[in-house]
Amino acid sequence: MDLNNPAILHSNRRCPYSLRARMVLSYANISINLTEVSLKEKPEARVPVLHFSDGKIIDNSRDIMLWALDQNDPDNWYSFLGKQKRLKVDNLVSHNDDNFKPLLDRYQYADRYPAYSQTEYRTAAERFLKQLQRLLGQHQCLFGETVSLADIAIFPFIQQFILVDEQWFEQSSYNNIQLWYRALLETDLYQQVIGNTSPKNPDQEHQSCQGLGKLLQALNHSNQTNEPK
Repeated sequence: MDLNNPAILHSNRRCPYSLRARMVLSYANISINLTEVSLKEKPEARVPVLHFSDGKIIDNSRDIMLWALDQNDPDNWYSFLGKQKRLKVDNLVSHNDDNFKPLLDRYQYADRYPAYSQTEYRTAAERFLKQLQRLLGQHQCLFGETVSLADIAIFPFIQQFILVDEQWFEQSSYNNIQLWYRALLETDLYQQVIGNTSPKNPDQEHQSCQGLGKLLQALNHSNQTNEPK
């Protein structure tokens, strides 16, 4: 990695693959030059794509995340997890990418897929949500009390699912996912990546989600306080 010539990341702010790549690159404190790609103007464009000064290219978001964590993984999101836990993370992310994402597309753009109704596509996609709900009922994050790669790799797709019908989701029984999602939205890492805030300390080594556990506890306490008696 040439520190004097940062890699260029071709990205799209509405693309969940781009968002997860950017979050992991930011967490790993890897400097990049960001290029926004308009998918309306270039619908054939592939994002995210990481271009290095030596000509190397990584054109898969999962590979970008793994490369970034191989360079720097200060909070042990993946690199130093045990073999069994890494396998669980890999399997869940694969389930998200291979099974949930196609159903999300059909739920989000149901008019393009008239074989079934939007509600039927949502019901099919809920199988994955139920799995996440169970995991988050056991601990604060998907595989423990601290964030792993699974949380960040899956979060942008859950965000897209929620935004299709926020009212339905807020009224659903997925309380564990609601809490987890809201907590991730509030992290400095997410806020900085989407451009809402600037780093509080320019010399900070990385922008992590270390405070997620406390935030989850605070949100949970707030929910309990506001519950009807």
